[in-house]
Amino acid sequence: LSRRGDFESQPAATPFDWKIRPVEGVEAVRDSAAPYSGQWSLRIRFPGTANLAYSGVSQMAVLPPGAYRFQACVRTDSITTDEGIRFRIVDAEAPARLDLKTGQFTGTTAWTRIEQRLVVPQKTRMVQVQVVRQPSMNFDNKVGGTAWIDGVKLTRMAS
Repeated sequence: LSRRGDFESQPAATPFDWKIRPVEGVEAVRDSAAPYSGQWSLRIRFPGTANLAYSGVSQMAVLPPGAYRFQACVRTDSITTDEGIRFRIVDAEAPARLDLKTGQFTGTTAWTRIEQRLVVPQKTRMVQVQVVRQPSMNFDNKVGGTAWIDGVKLTRMAS
């Protein structure tokens, strides 16, 4: 991942920096109110009006095969519904080779560090890290609330 996993800089228009794609009704912006570290984090605010399938924040990374540690920090405020936000790390060309999802965050949580190990298979050339929210199957399914993300890292582990 780029060195911008801390969101200290505005995303650059390069293939390997964060992409913050506009999604109707969702606000995803850099925020300086209460970062985990540094001066900025990424804030994603859901309006509570729709049962969204969200994947508006992502980054591509070229990774040699091997073992990696994914780390990120997440804080939430009043994320409604049983489906919150999580990270998805997927082979950009063939999701069947690698498609990993982290645990999700709902409700209100203080800054929480998540860590997950993954193995990039031999044939995988590029992975995409996404911030995602899956639609809820519950009757009360309109997602509202805010999530902050900071300190996103993918680190190769010693063999």
